[in-house]
Amino acid sequence: MPATFSISPDCKTMTIIGGPANAEYTLYHNNFLTSVTLYELEDPTQPYNGNIDPADNEPINGYEILAPATLSGGGGATLTYQNIESATEEALNGVWMIMITDPVDTSTVYIHGAIGHCDIDCCIANKLEELISCSCDDDCSKFLNDISKIYLLIRGAVTNVLDCLQTVEQYDRAYTKYAKAKAMCSGTDCKCNC
Repeated sequence: MPATFSISPDCKTMTIIGGPANAEYTLYHNNFLTSVTLYELEDPTQPYNGNIDPADNEPINGYEILAPATLSGGGGATLTYQNIESATEEALNGVWMIMITDPVDTSTVYIHGAIGHCDIDCCIANKLEELISCSCDDDCSKFLNDISKIYLLIRGAVTNVLDCLQTVEQYDRAYTKYAKAKAMCSGTDCKCNC
């Protein structure tokens, strides 16, 4: 299925287009054995309003669990951190996998993936600033070495997700690389001479 699953350059919006109309889908984030819970506004045509309606003691237009999650009649969906239980920040960083079940032949499942790596991109940019301002060759070499490793890890993760063999194992490999890059960015990956 030529569906496209992508994350915006600012990592704030996830988009699915070109999927089967009204198909059910399951979304996974960094753990590919347990799906995430999705939410939608009670009335998607109106903005969120969490104020309590005195008539029924419920939010005026709050979020409710979306189960089952389905693509639109046009075969698409748009999600933000507000729709996704596991998204703890506005940016949708991490490795994402979507499984779309064909509504005509339910034994056919399409797997697509995307990586939100704005956090890693910011890390690389910050380390480049350190590299530009460093004056000691030993320090400069370490910055360049770290930047290179982080960049190669995230490129490897992207390659795993875009691989023609869409398997859970490929997503596990992608997440391992993403997590290593994130650890190197946070400084928690230091093993020696730190």
